[in-house]
Amino acid sequence: MSLKEQNAAERQQSPPVVLEYGYSHWTISSQGAADLYAAGARLWTKDSLRDIEQQLTEFKIRSSFAIRRIDGTIIYIKNPMYGVTEPIWKPIVEFRNYWRLVKSQPDGPPETYYCTYLIEWFNQIGTQFYGPIEGFEAVFQQIKKSWNNSATRQLLQDRIRALIHTSSDCQIIKVICFGLGDISVRPPSWWRIKNRELENPDRDTVMVEASMLQHCAALTIVDALRQYYLEKENSSGNTTIIRLLTQDPKYTEQTRECLRANGFEVVGPAGAGGFAEVDNETVVFSAFATAPIKQIIADLARPVLFIGSFPLEDFDIRMKPSPDAESPRTREMWKSYAKSDFPVAGEEIPSMASLHKLSICARNAKVD
Repeated sequence: MSLKEQNAAERQQSPPVVLEYGYSHWTISSQGAADLYAAGARLWTKDSLRDIEQQLTEFKIRSSFAIRRIDGTIIYIKNPMYGVTEPIWKPIVEFRNYWRLVKSQPDGPPETYYCTYLIEWFNQIGTQFYGPIEGFEAVFQQIKKSWNNSATRQLLQDRIRALIHTSSDCQIIKVICFGLGDISVRPPSWWRIKNRELENPDRDTVMVEASMLQHCAALTIVDALRQYYLEKENSSGNTTIIRLLTQDPKYTEQTRECLRANGFEVVGPAGAGGFAEVDNETVVFSAFATAPIKQIIADLARPVLFIGSFPLEDFDIRMKPSPDAESPRTREMWKSYAKSDFPVAGEEIPSMASLHKLSICARNAKVD
């Protein structure tokens, strides 16, 4: 056998070299996540949301946090604030939506690719040092008075009553708000510097007045429901208690106190527990969320009403998913809802903090 023939024979006997070109953790993970999702795996459960809320509430005494992944496995994340007496960092939940699992590669190690929530650390020292805006409670009452005298308030009240009357077989026992924003935190230094240079400076509350207005709208929603059920039940003798809950992990303590004084129950300080309150007898109000509110709810329940924003595009120009993007599951959910515009009086649009950009989705039928 010639040398050439011998080399050819050896090559035939040797196994081929298989390159792992394009074979990455992300490729495998994203396909696996898509398969799990298609098979019905839920990205969020009430139990896991309650659990992470409880863990973060106890962060001073926990050395690590247990994070549930969508395949049911658990990973553990070290707690840098463990044992710290006066932590300046507060842990809150950072949600990852469907598209971060299957299309847009997330940051972090491959072990986190199956995670729909992780831990974000929020530095509180500046907020604690500067304190709340002086007199923010009085401004909130001014905004509330102006809102109560507006035509938009009456339009919203009438719309809520009409929708509930149409869905008369549906019972509502709570209104839950997500991410309406803080109403007391001071504006950043750069804003204060520029504001002082203006001929007619704005008041410090200008950056939180939209949030104040959204909380006023929430009060109107629950008032409309309470009034409707009171009138309906006068003849039946029944009594419906409708709770008003709100969750925003960046609420300051001063904001929480103010909201409680105005009829809100403040829940989920870490940003997760409030979702476990959502059920089929709920109204959800989320104005311009920075979390996947709709996707989370699609895994948990079918609220009677959903009031929120619907971005025209689910991805930005860099193909990053928007925080509250739609998903196959939310698209399916909306088939059971009728959508209408949030009512705002035309002449009041400039003063209504973009409420006219919201929509109201009403469930078509009772859900057992």
